[in-house]
Amino acid sequence: MKDSRLCRFPFTSFDTNAAWTITVALAADLLRWIQLLCLTGTWTDARPKTLRWAILHTPGRLVHRARQRIVRIIDTWPTADVILAAYQHID
Repeated sequence: MKDSRLCRFPFTSFDTNAAWTITVALAADLLRWIQLLCLTGTWTDARPKTLRWAILHTPGRLVHRARQRIVRIIDTWPTADVILAAYQHID
């Protein structure tokens, strides 16, 4: 959870720090479920920091075409095949 910004509290109020803790824990759980259900191979055991830099920071563009939303990812991006395989696993 240290990689998910839980190492320090950003607010001075207890209530807002409690909400921050819940939000970070929920995001960590969601990321872990994505790992288990969508990713394969060594990506299922990757740390959150690795996933953040390799997969979540992937540049893409949302394009509207023929009443559909299309996400375009750069073909030469190092982890484009991992993202495509995860999407096909969901679909």
